[in-house]
Amino acid sequence: MEGAKRLTAQIGVLDYFKRYVDIPTFLNCCRACPNFGRKWSCPPFGFSPEAYWKRFQTLHIYGLQIPVPAKARERAHSPDELSQLIDKTLWAEKRRLNQELIALEREHPNSVSLSAGSCKCCARCSRPAGVPCLQPSRMRYSIEALGGDVGRTAKELLGIEIQWAKDGIPPPYFTLVCGLLLPEQE
Repeated sequence: MEGAKRLTAQIGVLDYFKRYVDIPTFLNCCRACPNFGRKWSCPPFGFSPEAYWKRFQTLHIYGLQIPVPAKARERAHSPDELSQLIDKTLWAEKRRLNQELIALEREHPNSVSLSAGSCKCCARCSRPAGVPCLQPSRMRYSIEALGGDVGRTAKELLGIEIQWAKDGIPPPYFTLVCGLLLPEQE
């Protein structure tokens, strides 16, 4: 998207885990989300998020700051309108970022990408029906689903504050934060 600002950072996974991961706190946050237990990319998991992190050595963090058009910020929006604006603004960028991350996975054997937010590979996730993931080769977990503090990550490692809509008025920009876990140190 025109005007979008890309940001990157790199950190050792053990350092990231000590400084930015709080699984119990973010598991409680996830419980409040309607995706909890309803998407394969969201908790609760049949594995330990701590063990998942610790399989890797390096985390590359990628951020994208996407400006919200001034016209969209001129008035308050209903929750449905805000949701539509977010989907319209972020979905294409999230899909593009995920494609870039999958390409990076191919360049770095045994690496795994972390999505910006929950999975949107399927129109309706198969988890509520008790059916295994229909697209396991495309589904990725997010930093926050694995207990990572994305707000602090963005602020301290990428140098940006995540902004939120207030009283129906969109923020000046939306932010996507994702990553690539590598098995070796870089």
